[in-house]
Parts: sequence; structure tokens; C-alpha cells
Amino acid sequence: METAHLFVSAAGGALTPTSLHLIIKRAGRSVGIPRLHAHLLRHTFATTYLVKEVGDPLRLQQILGHTSLEMVRHYVSLASVEASLQEARSSPMDLFADAQPGPRNARRIQPRRKGRLSLVR
Repeated sequence: METAHLFVSAAGGALTPTSLHLIIKRAGRSVGIPRLHAHLLRHTFATTYLVKEVGDPLRLQQILGHTSLEMVRHYVSLASVEASLQEARSSPMDLFADAQPGPRNARRIQPRRKGRLSLVR
């Protein structure tokens, strides 16, 4: 009985691990990620899975194929650090969302001529 291959070459045969490695490397270089490799993709998936709260650590353990939660704990700790960093990255413009409008004579930027800006009162 023949097994189905997840990755198939253009000729219809199964891709070798080396071929898959080269495909990932080339794709990484083409988008500006020179050190892209399969394990980095796996690591990024696992961390994002937990940060975005797509699922729980037990489901991640099943997806990754780990036999124990020990390795998944590593991703959980990384995800909690990443989530706290994302919360800290709020935009300074968020401070202005609840601000009251300024006085009527406050300066504002208005177009003077096409393509130019000037300050007016």
C-alpha cells in the first residue's frame, strides 16, 4: 500500500528533505529573511498559536507531536513574554483618542497650494 506524500515535486515524486530545505531557504532569501529554516517556521507557528489564543497548550502538543508537555512549556513561556511585549507596544496616538478637542484658535495644518502644507491659525 502506497502512502500519500505531503510534498510533491513538479515531476510528481516526493520531495526530499534537502529539496524542502532549499525551497524554504530560497523563499526566505527572496523576502529578506536570510536565516529562514523549517524549525524557525515551526517555532513561529507554536508561539503565534499561543499568543493569538488560537488554541490551548494541550492541542499544541498534539499538533507538534510532542509526547510530553515539557517542550510545550517552553513555548508557553515565550508566548507570555511575547504577549506582554505586544501590550507594551501601544501607539502614542492611543493617548489622544480620549483627549478633548483643543481651543478654537489652535493651530492646524491646512493645504496652502497643491502639494504644500502651511500652519494657519
